[in-house]
Amino acid sequence: MKLEEKISLSQYLKLQGKGILVGIVGIVGIILVMSVTNPSKRHYLDIKSQDDKITEEVADSICKRSSGKSRECKSQVTENPSAIKQFLARSYRRTDFFVLSIHELRILESESSMGDISFVRSSVYEDIGILGVFIASGLIFLLGIIIIFTGIAVSIVLIARNMRVRTPKKDHDIK
Repeated sequence: MKLEEKISLSQYLKLQGKGILVGIVGIVGIILVMSVTNPSKRHYLDIKSQDDKITEEVADSICKRSSGKSRECKSQVTENPSAIKQFLARSYRRTDFFVLSIHELRILESESSMGDISFVRSSVYEDIGILGVFIASGLIFLLGIIIIFTGIAVSIVLIARNMRVRTPKKDHDIK
């Protein structure tokens, strides 16, 4: 007897239903884990306030606006983590997608004007928060491009493999 004859249609549908149920439970579980581990604003600001480059930019931005000695101002700002966090909190924006979030900081570097037109130069830091970590959005973009090109290359190889011309065997090759 063949294996196909041993399983009735109702048994087959029950097995398929269990597989679908397991798949749905797995997807819901993954979504639940991702939503619970989606990093918070506080976590993001804590990490960014410890970044030396960002701390320096914040100090430059604050001290350009204040009157007084720049060097003294910068040392006071860099030695005051709460001031840095407050500044970052004002320049922070979060876009939440339940399972991941996009965190953005815009640090104003300088303002200048020419007549009626004013120019603002700022640094922008954009990170994607997922599974409790932050990944620079530029890295995500680069990984996306690599995945796309890998998919194209694999598709070309598979198409070429399927299009390969098979040569018929000659009579003397057949025994």
